[in-house]
Amino acid sequence: MTSAARQFQSADEMRQNAAAVRNRLMNPANAFRPVKPSPMLRVVQRVVVPPMWRQEDTQFDEHVRAWQWYLASNRCSKIRAYIIRRCAELGADYMQVIGPSHAREITGPRQIIMWELRTKLNVSYPRIGREFGGRDHTTVIHAVARVAKIMGEDRPEYQSGTQRLLNDPDLKAKVKEAHQRGDTLDEISIAFDISERAVTAVGKSENWYRTNRKTRASFRQVKVHMADLRKDYEAGLNSLKFVAGAHGISDRTLGRLAETHGWVRRNKK
Repeated sequence: MTSAARQFQSADEMRQNAAAVRNRLMNPANAFRPVKPSPMLRVVQRVVVPPMWRQEDTQFDEHVRAWQWYLASNRCSKIRAYIIRRCAELGADYMQVIGPSHAREITGPRQIIMWELRTKLNVSYPRIGREFGGRDHTTVIHAVARVAKIMGEDRPEYQSGTQRLLNDPDLKAKVKEAHQRGDTLDEISIAFDISERAVTAVGKSENWYRTNRKTRASFRQVKVHMADLRKDYEAGLNSLKFVAGAHGISDRTLGRLAETHGWVRRNKK
């Protein structure tokens, strides 16, 4: 195939021809142009799911409480570890249980744990009181008696001292006899395993009179020669303790006598 080359008369004609060919080849009238699809908007319905701490009760510091319980159970006594464990099982805060709170949701677990310590571990009432923030042992006795009554175990050892005296005529007669005989409240408390407060309360309510009361031994009477004592005091040759001991009195008594009578020491030693 042969083709004749076109002859151009000038450079401008050549450039015009090249532009026409380029336009014909690059931008044809019947060229296929793909149509880009318009972007479609997807409508998504959002489902709002509440967080877990709103769906159910969640303790954010559960790991901290577990660690504290572990440390307490390893570093403290078995009694305190038992109290901490039972507080966690009953859903009560340990610090509120041993604290001064009197709320119903706190006093209930507190009295239950006191009753368990007394009946299961045989812990003394004063020790239980100390473990619960230094409470008096009578408070523990009341708590144990209350829970025991609810549990149907209203035995004499769970009753308070006042209830024991009022419910046991023989015990009350013996305590009354010792009280009227003149025994001290401490001796009665040790002999009958009952608190002094219970003996005092029942004694006042029933007007127990003490015929013979034991008192402390009377002070020893000492005869002192005041002239010689004053002479030795004012001389100041010996210490006050030595002068007092030589005359059979205490240095405190000697000081009071000197202050009362206006004695003056010449040489203080």
